[in-house]
Amino acid sequence: GGTVRSGGVPIPGVAVTATQGSEKVATSTDESGHYTLGALKDGTWQIEVSLFGFAPQQKAVPVTGQPMQADWTLEMRAAPERPGNRAAGFQDMSLLQTAETSSEAMPAAPEPETTADANQSFLVSGTISREAANPQQGDFGREFGFDPRNQAFGAPEPGGMGPGGFGRGGGGGRGGPGGGGPRGPRGRGPYGGGRFANFGNRANRRGAQGIHGQMFYSIGNSALNAKPYSITGQNFAEPSYGSHRFGLNLGGPLVLPKYIHSPNTFFFLNYIGTRQRSPYSAVATVPTLLERSGVFSQSMAQISGVSRPVSIFDPTTGLPFAGNVLPPNRLNPAAVGLLRFIPLPNQPGLVNNYQVQSANPNNADNLNLRVNRTMSKNDRVDGGLSYQNRDTRNEQVFGFRDATSGSGVNASVGWSHTLPAQTVNSLRLTYSHNTSNTLPFFAYGENVAAELGIAGTSPDPINFGPPNVSFTNFGALSDGTPALIRNQTVSVTEGLSLTRKNHALSFGGEFRRRQLNSRTDSDARGSLSFSGLESSAFGANGQPLPGTGYDFADYLLGLAQSSSVRFGDTSTYFRQSQINGFFTDNWRARPDLTFNLGLRVEHFEPLTEKYNRMANLDIAPDFSRAVPVTPGQTGPFHGKLPDGLVKTHWAYLSPRVGVAWRPMGKRNSIVRAGYSLFYNGSIYDRFASRLAAQPPFAETANLVGTLAHPLLLEDSFLGATPGLVTNTYAVDPDYQVGYAQTWTASLQQTLRQQWVLEAMYLGTKGTHLDTQRIPNRSVAGSYRAQNGQTANASIYTYDSSEGNSIYHSLQLRVMRRMAKGLSLNVSYRFAKSIDNASTLGGGAMVVAQNDRDLRAERGLSSFDQRHVLGANFIAESPFGENGLIRSGPRTQKLLANWTLSGGANLASGTPLTARVLGNQSNVAGTGAVGSGRADATGQPLYIGSGFFNPLAFTVPAPGNFGNAGRNTIITPAVFTLNLALSRSVQLGAETRRRLEFRVESNNLLNSVNVTSFGTTVNASNYGQALAVGGMRTITGVLRLRF
Repeated sequence: GGTVRSGGVPIPGVAVTATQGSEKVATSTDESGHYTLGALKDGTWQIEVSLFGFAPQQKAVPVTGQPMQADWTLEMRAAPERPGNRAAGFQDMSLLQTAETSSEAMPAAPEPETTADANQSFLVSGTISREAANPQQGDFGREFGFDPRNQAFGAPEPGGMGPGGFGRGGGGGRGGPGGGGPRGPRGRGPYGGGRFANFGNRANRRGAQGIHGQMFYSIGNSALNAKPYSITGQNFAEPSYGSHRFGLNLGGPLVLPKYIHSPNTFFFLNYIGTRQRSPYSAVATVPTLLERSGVFSQSMAQISGVSRPVSIFDPTTGLPFAGNVLPPNRLNPAAVGLLRFIPLPNQPGLVNNYQVQSANPNNADNLNLRVNRTMSKNDRVDGGLSYQNRDTRNEQVFGFRDATSGSGVNASVGWSHTLPAQTVNSLRLTYSHNTSNTLPFFAYGENVAAELGIAGTSPDPINFGPPNVSFTNFGALSDGTPALIRNQTVSVTEGLSLTRKNHALSFGGEFRRRQLNSRTDSDARGSLSFSGLESSAFGANGQPLPGTGYDFADYLLGLAQSSSVRFGDTSTYFRQSQINGFFTDNWRARPDLTFNLGLRVEHFEPLTEKYNRMANLDIAPDFSRAVPVTPGQTGPFHGKLPDGLVKTHWAYLSPRVGVAWRPMGKRNSIVRAGYSLFYNGSIYDRFASRLAAQPPFAETANLVGTLAHPLLLEDSFLGATPGLVTNTYAVDPDYQVGYAQTWTASLQQTLRQQWVLEAMYLGTKGTHLDTQRIPNRSVAGSYRAQNGQTANASIYTYDSSEGNSIYHSLQLRVMRRMAKGLSLNVSYRFAKSIDNASTLGGGAMVVAQNDRDLRAERGLSSFDQRHVLGANFIAESPFGENGLIRSGPRTQKLLANWTLSGGANLASGTPLTARVLGNQSNVAGTGAVGSGRADATGQPLYIGSGFFNPLAFTVPAPGNFGNAGRNTIITPAVFTLNLALSRSVQLGAETRRRLEFRVESNNLLNSVNVTSFGTTVNASNYGQALAVGGMRTITGVLRLRF
């Protein structure tokens, strides 16, 4: 699971899809922004998060037998309900979709009021700058380029000091005065207008009295789209799906008879509805009919890309099974009983032999209302109310469909007062409440575990169903987790802005109180992992021999390699207070020199549980002993811990400085530089739910089987040794909040009246980043016994802040501003990012391979993308009243007011890691962690055929760690071309009514972009494509403005 945020604020309703070759698991975030994907098969999964109004993100992430934590930060894109501004110039890697993902994400819940660091993304894509992370997010309809009025001359647009802070000129959200620059206007105060604040004012300035608005309808249908690419090469029938979006925008002076007569009151009303069925396509490898009966004489195993017959051994005698066939009397009854939940193959072959095609319904309604009123020449008030209702159905790869519904309310009221001497005081109060309810397919149905005699799982009917079962070579049996979540946030923000000579000063602060309430059990049905360990042959050193053992044979024998379960303490009530203050000074030292100086002071505390139902481990410095501690208790090694179980500081200081300079006599040149530092306070959100899911408040266990004490399927959740500490997760009580330092320098040169050239360098260094490891490793490194370093505890994950990162990028951009009906933007980025962190840039949790050699974890970041080249354009018809080509009325009527826009993107791939799973992944008794890497053989990684040379990696020698580095395999380059054609027609000669229609196509050339492939050297899909980018889609939009 994980959390999806934008600007540090959790986002509900985000579609989350995980794909691993043949399998796909889908869910959505609740109102706290949290999602849970359930038990995923060990290996590399392609995970995508997408939400209407935001740029989708996609990463290849490794999944292990331990709980996965994958957090994401989304960036806004142009609103789809305004086709003229829709971002589609080109797509970088983060915008690509896998072949199995939905064509359009569910609309967002009402956007809550953001914190002061609203537009910051902590180290996402190695930067906190949206433009740097996605240097060419082209728009179909707006002119792109560098307007000095919209550029921050401080740090590279980190969001700002106060609510909005350095923010992009005066228009920067709830921000302090933006960086004016040598000739740019200054900001307009600490709140800069907000989302809807300017609607009424614009109408008033234009002298337009009356209501203005627009209606729109957007449609997409499978009949117009290209068929999803078949990774298996097999033809399949495409399911019918479609998308209908419709909406109404109204705004203008608000007049209510007997109540409101003032012309100084304006309103904005917005409604957006979505009714859609999103395509779902997935493939999986499932056992054949022979394998389901215990016959493995025709089964094949993969070792470094070479297929070999399966060889299975009797775990009780160590001798091979005759003919690789399990005797019928050795088949485990519970395992046989679970087979009815695993479908039979419906495609030929042994790999990717099961395929499912369907469509998932996603419906949502969004209503927004905002009212602005000028009370006097010195006082202005505004209020807003947003509401959303959403309902989705998400299908799992084996046909289980889970239901998720929710609603959200967001309200705000603000007051702005002008004081003498150009001073403005602003006050804002916000409240948000979101509810989400996820009901899995099996909830309140059949008590599968009890019927099959599987003990140790939750007896609550909402948690009924089969346990989650994962394999090395086959698709996982899994379903969603029930969750009822009710969250609310209240915040008060105060800001003061004033102008003194050539200084634009702002001061302010915010207090925010959060309540995160949930009722859920993260692993109530239990999770089992089968790797082939028990049916392997073993050498003299106690390690399994390569090429022996088979995961499905272990399953039929009922012998798991690892198990985990968590239930109890179902309801949690987390609380958190956040306080911040800021100061900024936009100082125009000379007409050609501007400084932006600022300091931000923050206090964010770890989340606490209302009834203190949280537990951590106080661990000895040498990890020899672990003692559970609860809030207020005194541990033997770290003393008394606070209620949040993690120590914190009262104040975090974040300085920021920026400068913009126009060289003397160089009116067409601007030099900018900046430095900023900020802290990642949101890291505390990752700890709370995992600390609450620990004994003594919850039943939890994370067990690893050995040959001496195997995990029998029926009793695999009951095998904990009496008196053993069974906590599965711990956080360093001295955890340091991570911070990022960003520095930038750029040169902008106007070549001619319309042409602009810009070069920019950006660097970001992350310190105290999250590191996760398994310190309780077996000293002997043998499967025959488990002798952990922490003798009194079972396997647990330890979270500390020892990671770091470094990112460098050089960006070049050439822009032609709109002139004579044509604008053009071409950009190139060269970048490199390196880290040794476990969670960075939206990727999943990566447990260190060797707890005693953390330096070996340093490698390319999961989001590292070396080259990105993009181009956008907008071309308007040369015909018309003011066109370049003179023409008659008939020609104008046919050819005027057309616009063609689009963009292309060519980008290098992102890195993947060569891994080892199955019975070869359990090094030093850590179980199916999934962090084990392969050995590099020394052969070339690329030899001209295939995605990479599979012989470049192999399984390490038994008992050894792999010597291959992290993230050494680069996915292929991707190319996309998007195009849109639109026309606007005026209805009547003297009217503001206009009718617009638009046709858009993403991936017009239907390019096949492979975004992930199998990199597990001993898995059946090694070297095969696992995910591709989205194929061509076509959407039509009709809009009426009045």
